[in-house]
Amino acid sequence: MRAMMSLRLEKSFGSWLREYKPDYTPAETGLDRFISFQKPVALGFVPVDLIDESNTFEIEILGDRRPATLVTEPLFDPAGERMRG
Repeated sequence: MRAMMSLRLEKSFGSWLREYKPDYTPAETGLDRFISFQKPVALGFVPVDLIDESNTFEIEILGDRRPATLVTEPLFDPAGERMRG
């Protein structure tokens, strides 16, 4: 287990509640390269039985309801090529 943890650090893979905690912003954890600060970004969870490309969703951000886009595959490196490289 210790070897896996050290290899994880060499590849810059963070671990939840070690490097990434709920009280840190994406910029503090090194994830700011994945974020466009030009538009608001939010993350929501959809029940499995509602996942359908034809459904429309809204998410509430600071009291304002905004249209949401359903994304069903990873936004970055969906094939895992960067992780294996």
